[in-house]
Amino acid sequence: MKTSCLPWKMCQVIHLAAMASFACYLLLVQTSWAEPIVGITFELPPLDAEPEDDEGSPDDDRLYMEIVRQAVLLAARESFAAATRDEALRESLPDSTLSLLVASYYAHIDYELKDGDEVIASGSIPYSYHANRSGYEMAVQSAEEKSRIEFVEALKQTGLEPIVAKPQNNEPIDGEIEDLLTRMDAESQLAAIMRIHQAIREQGESPSQLTALARGYANLSQLTVFLHSPMRRVFGARALLYATRLIHLEPDSPEGLWARAYAFTMLGLSKASERDLNAAESLESELPEPPWVPIAKLSNFYDYDGLLEVAKAADEWQELGALLWYRSVEFTGSEALNLATGRRALSLAPRCIRVLHGMDHVAGVSYRHRTTSMSIPMYAESLSRSLPEFGELLPKEHHSGPASPDPKLVAALASRIVENSQDSPTEPSLEVLGRLIEETNFLHLQQRVTFMRDSLSVDTEDFLDEYLPVYVSHPMGPLLNACRLRARHNPAAYQELLGDLELDACDYLSTTHRLVRRVPPNTKLKNSTAKELKDRSWQLMSLEEIGRSYKLRRMSPEWQAKVGGWMAGFQPHAPQRFVALIKHKWEQFQHSVNDEFLERYGDHPAIALQLGKRYDAIGEWDKAEEFYRVAADAAPEWDSYYFLVLLYFKQDRQDEGIEVAEEFLNHEDYGLDHAKMNSYIAYTLMDQQKYDDALPWAERTASSYSGWGLECLAECYERMGRVQESAQLQQAIHDRYDQPEQYYRYAARTQNIDPQEAYEELLARLLEVHPEDHAEVREAAARHLGVLGDWAGASHAYEEMSDADADPYRCLMAGVLAGLAGDQQRRDELIRKAAEDLEPSEEGDYAKTPIQTAQAIVAIRESGTVDEQALANIADDVWHYAHPNVHFFVGGYLDSEERRSEAVEFYKRVATSPYRIKTTLLFATQRLRELDEDATDMHYRYNGFVAPAVAAIKELERRKQAEADEEQVEQQP
Repeated sequence: MKTSCLPWKMCQVIHLAAMASFACYLLLVQTSWAEPIVGITFELPPLDAEPEDDEGSPDDDRLYMEIVRQAVLLAARESFAAATRDEALRESLPDSTLSLLVASYYAHIDYELKDGDEVIASGSIPYSYHANRSGYEMAVQSAEEKSRIEFVEALKQTGLEPIVAKPQNNEPIDGEIEDLLTRMDAESQLAAIMRIHQAIREQGESPSQLTALARGYANLSQLTVFLHSPMRRVFGARALLYATRLIHLEPDSPEGLWARAYAFTMLGLSKASERDLNAAESLESELPEPPWVPIAKLSNFYDYDGLLEVAKAADEWQELGALLWYRSVEFTGSEALNLATGRRALSLAPRCIRVLHGMDHVAGVSYRHRTTSMSIPMYAESLSRSLPEFGELLPKEHHSGPASPDPKLVAALASRIVENSQDSPTEPSLEVLGRLIEETNFLHLQQRVTFMRDSLSVDTEDFLDEYLPVYVSHPMGPLLNACRLRARHNPAAYQELLGDLELDACDYLSTTHRLVRRVPPNTKLKNSTAKELKDRSWQLMSLEEIGRSYKLRRMSPEWQAKVGGWMAGFQPHAPQRFVALIKHKWEQFQHSVNDEFLERYGDHPAIALQLGKRYDAIGEWDKAEEFYRVAADAAPEWDSYYFLVLLYFKQDRQDEGIEVAEEFLNHEDYGLDHAKMNSYIAYTLMDQQKYDDALPWAERTASSYSGWGLECLAECYERMGRVQESAQLQQAIHDRYDQPEQYYRYAARTQNIDPQEAYEELLARLLEVHPEDHAEVREAAARHLGVLGDWAGASHAYEEMSDADADPYRCLMAGVLAGLAGDQQRRDELIRKAAEDLEPSEEGDYAKTPIQTAQAIVAIRESGTVDEQALANIADDVWHYAHPNVHFFVGGYLDSEERRSEAVEFYKRVATSPYRIKTTLLFATQRLRELDEDATDMHYRYNGFVAPAVAAIKELERRKQAEADEEQVEQQP
């Protein structure tokens, strides 16, 4: 790369998670700690900048750039004895700064260090992935070398004078420091790091000190992964750099390789860790392997059983073992497995609040009651135990921690530490301790508030007003404050609260998704929009485990399969990798599921569960049952029990299935899984019209007070003829969860509640958000006309919407409703228009179904007969969800032809459909009433175990028949 200034119109680059602006600042102060020497800012071109040449594709990995950033700090710290102050850690900064421009690509990292307008260092750090080295290994090797040579020469140009390095010593690490490094809470790790830096300043570097620094920073990077801050990436980069520095100083010793392997393990980069561990083994050395190395090896393989043994050992490595045991299942996508493991891990490492953060990240409503209420008192207790470990580094008045587990008191403690740390003679400064406490406190408030808003659907105004002083000055405070708004609020309210929020003030971590998920995408922030914030929270993640795993769960199946393959290069043994390959790439991957694979990975509950599902799908039910049992025995996983019960139902072993369901209900409930199991049994019995048998199961699921649980009991009451109790429950659901749309549909379908009153309430709510001519408002009005039996009015309303959007669905609806109103001429015109004039849109399936249905109706008119197979093919060509629409349109046409008995049969198919949200279900029910049919006495089809079991058997039979047909064709001469 040329050493001249970088082109300013560059490829898309990754933002370095700045907490206040596009720049991330660094302050270097003299050894006297009295006044600053120089500061460094990081400037980045905008994300939408275009490249001027073909230098390479843009990358989205900020850890690469953080490594370069921390290498400059390393040079200042170790070659000039300067204290470093880092904006990414929210330390205070000086007025004068250098600036560093960093751009990351898939093959290199470009940088440019400037003092004012003068370029004092520029270059490119290449990296690539291949069999022997990772990109991170190559980048950190080069950056560490620059921290000793190029960046030192650059900093000399600012007037800094390098120090004479003290002779290297071989003193072992202090026992108290070693004790702190084994404690898995962030504050203890920070206390250890400060003591190690102090010892290096006083005594010079030693291998044991550099190893301890690498371990401490690596631990911190893992313990801070959920904070709304780039701290974790700063700590991770420092861990890699200090370990690599030791590799340079002691090339013939395995110590540096062990330390860097440990850092890679804590970052979730197990392939790079394995390479360093293998390289260490190849060196001829008499040094004994440290006890934390075999623990890292177990973690690299996500050895669930092996790490549990470490956690149960009750020695100094218990907390590390418990954390890594929990992490072995954390990102597998299994809520129950995560929570069951996390709960036991916390019993073994009660100070490791990082485990609780991970549990909250996946927990459902039931368990978040606990995680969000436990975090604040648990953290206050942890602080009261860890702050005294800072000794003379921290004023004694702060040693006692907060007086009580009150976020306001925790915030006050953090503020006092920050205010009293401006001249802190530590590295990092004591201000980092204050900011760490502040960030953790903010995370706990975010967890509680989003739980109240999203899971409990309760008002958060009073809570946020009470704790406003805690979060008002936090960079992401406006987003937390916006949680006082409900999802259906007028977007103008979000605009008012978030208009001054700078996009660059936010760190785009996976944890932000709860804060931004309800913000309307068009909300204008100070320098961007909410949509850009959401996009960046998705795009700007590195290969670190938390970001990659968060992304993997939300990718399309195609991309999950691709990423599962790519993960072989950096995390080959991750259970989430095998889950993705088994789920989405089975044809290619099944050959790898041999005895060796099963011996190494088959007992991991997440992998066993996916293997069970796969063998279940292809009809190998004995194998499926075996793997489901492995998963179920490891943890009361909902999926393993659900599919095991379903497996028994498919084999007509219903009694055994109910026994397994009861077994599941005897385990602890980590979410609403017990309620789900109860509801599935209830719906299965209701599907079999065993309403009295279903009632106890429905009552149990309703006891969860979830909306769908209450709905299950309301359905059971309705089927039993207990109309008043059903209506009261529906009213309770509406009052608790504020669901006017669902309330209206119930009123329209059953008329147990006045439909007109329910409609007026729904309309008022819609008009709070949308103008009168909005599509949702017009759709609701058209639907209500049909519910009232005003078929002509409903037809005209749908025709107007069809003309505006060239929508074949609404065109066909308008035609069928015109027929019900007695206008056959207009009926035929609109149906033929839907069949011939409207072309399928880019949405494809959505447009194809109504057009094909219209064509089928035309065929009925021409032939006089209904082709049932053709109708089934139309719906099956898309998905089963389309059946109610197809049947209503055909029934409505037959009705308008006065073929009433045939029409009634089609209406009944619609009215008994499990898809209660369908408008056509409401229309069919209304028309049945008009034809003196008792629509309330019909047997509905429910989505219990029966329907999926029948569907699974039919699909298996279809596959076997297709295979037989294919084999027969191949055998023909």
